[in-house]
Amino acid sequence: MRELDREALRERLDRVVVETDAIAARLPASATEYASQEAESLRYELEHRLFIALQAMLDAAAHVAVTQGARPIETYGDAIEALVRLGIVEEELGRALVAASGLRNALAHEYLRLDHTRVYEALRGARELRRFARRLWEWATR
Repeated sequence: MRELDREALRERLDRVVVETDAIAARLPASATEYASQEAESLRYELEHRLFIALQAMLDAAAHVAVTQGARPIETYGDAIEALVRLGIVEEELGRALVAASGLRNALAHEYLRLDHTRVYEALRGARELRRFARRLWEWATR
């Protein structure tokens, strides 16, 4: 079993916070405004920030799950579910984060067919990623 790398974990969790703060500061007031043609460059920025926040969250989850002996970890969803089983993350948050891992895949691979309303709702819910970062750091520094 590998040892927990707190510095690497902190870097990833800090990135989650930076990106979710930037999303909150720039998010349009409505899904209609977000989906408008005029907001194309803003959508690109926010989708990229969301992708980075999700990837950092999932990397942190996978690192902790593996260092805590959770096996098998074949998908990012497996890593989140392992944190729930280990009692590190509560079940409700875990469900939300497993769904978020699917959005990460859509942002990475289905970018030509993104549903702007779905992405907008995920951007509005990015505070859950912040909640995860806070919870995981509390666990790591206990």
